[in-house]
Amino acid sequence: MKTKIHPKLHECEVSCRCGNKFTTRSTLKSLTLAICSECHPFYTGKSKFVDAAGQVDKFMKKFQWSEKQAEEGTQKQPVGLTKKQILAQVRKEKAAEKARERRLIQAEEASRLAREAEDQQSSKQNEAKRGASQARGRRGPGGPAGGEKTPTGA
Repeated sequence: MKTKIHPKLHECEVSCRCGNKFTTRSTLKSLTLAICSECHPFYTGKSKFVDAAGQVDKFMKKFQWSEKQAEEGTQKQPVGLTKKQILAQVRKEKAAEKARERRLIQAEEASRLAREAEDQQSSKQNEAKRGASQARGRRGPGGPAGGEKTPTGA
C-alpha cells in the first residue's frame, strides 16, 4: 500500500439540530446534520415538518395555495380564468400540437418523395450512360472498339 496518499482519519463529533450528539471517525473534525436517526420520521414513527430553505413557501406561492387548501389538497384557480377558459386553452394547445405533428409528417413525406425522385433520375442517367457505352462497343473515348487493331499493328 502506498504511503502518504490516504486522508487522515480523526475522531469526529457529529451533532444534529435536534440536539443529539455522537462520535465517529471521519476525515472531518466535526459534522452538523439536519436529521439524524434519533429524529428521522422513518426511525421514530413521528412525522416531522422540515422546510429546507423555504421550499414549501416557494411552492405555495408559485401555485397560489393557502395552508387550508394544502391540508385539503385543493388548489386555487389562477386569477382571472374560469374553469371553462382553462379547458378551452388546453384544447387549443392540444390542437396546436396535433397541427405541428401533421406538418412534421408532411415535411418528412415531401422529403422522402424528393429523395425517391432524385434516385429515379440518377438511375435513368446511369442507364443512359450504360446504353451509350454499349452503343460505342464498350470503348473509351477515342479508343478502338473490341478486337480492332491499332494503325501501328500492335
